[in-house]
Amino acid sequence: MLEIGKLDIRGFLRQNTKTANSYGQFIVDSQTLKPIWLRKVVKKGMLSNDADSLHNSKEVEFIIRFRTDIKLNDVISVPRFRSNASGDQREYNIVDIEEIGRGQGLKLKTVLSSSRTQS
Repeated sequence: MLEIGKLDIRGFLRQNTKTANSYGQFIVDSQTLKPIWLRKVVKKGMLSNDADSLHNSKEVEFIIRFRTDIKLNDVISVPRFRSNASGDQREYNIVDIEEIGRGQGLKLKTVLSSSRTQS
């Protein structure tokens, strides 16, 4: 059962589209859709060290209202802080979509990945 009142974070859904240029190379372009309200559920995180690079990945589930225009590999942009609506945002790649109820909501399984070089 989806509880609409618990969708308390405002995010944006971006769809990535691939087009080929005149040389046959694929160019990824993104298109921002309407803002969405969601609830964030952190599942697990992992920190690894590989060749002087620190890799951080976090699995997060988002609960949203039912939509038909969401596909795998789309991106959800969420502000890092609630008061920061237009500044620093984190981007989560959608890896799995699960329907809640019958056309009530969606559970989006996403991955946040980042890496940085140690000095």
